[in-house]
Amino acid sequence: TAKLLHEAFQQTPDAGLLKDARKLQKHLKKIARKADLSYDDQDYFTVKYYLVRDLAYVGLVTPLINDQKITHISCEGPGIPLIILREGKRIATNITFKGKDELNTFIQHAAQKTFQTISIEEPVLDVVYKGFRIQATLGTHLVPTRFIMARI
Repeated sequence: TAKLLHEAFQQTPDAGLLKDARKLQKHLKKIARKADLSYDDQDYFTVKYYLVRDLAYVGLVTPLINDQKITHISCEGPGIPLIILREGKRIATNITFKGKDELNTFIQHAAQKTFQTISIEEPVLDVVYKGFRIQATLGTHLVPTRFIMARI
């Protein structure tokens, strides 16, 4: 249920709802009714967590970005653990993007957050966000999906 609500909310996200718990709860109940899903308080807290993580922040890498000792984050593709540079040590994390679509969505989200456009025709992203320079390629049949984030 929580996953379906999360996906439905992302179809028409309203960032203002994330700041008003009462309105968000009401909106999620409405989505659940329309989709004929059961909905309870635990679903609300689960969905809210993922919505804030994915819409207000930058998804899976948010905890890494918030760690000031991490200076570099790299992803060589879906299913491959992210590699970080923390206090000069190269560390493989347990964080992976499950598939090409999830990784492409992350890159598109980073582009949106920085008011940039990225597409199959223009698959390269080079932006600064939250103190990191992000260089990414959107996966196509010719180019692998990957990114590098370096603290500036």
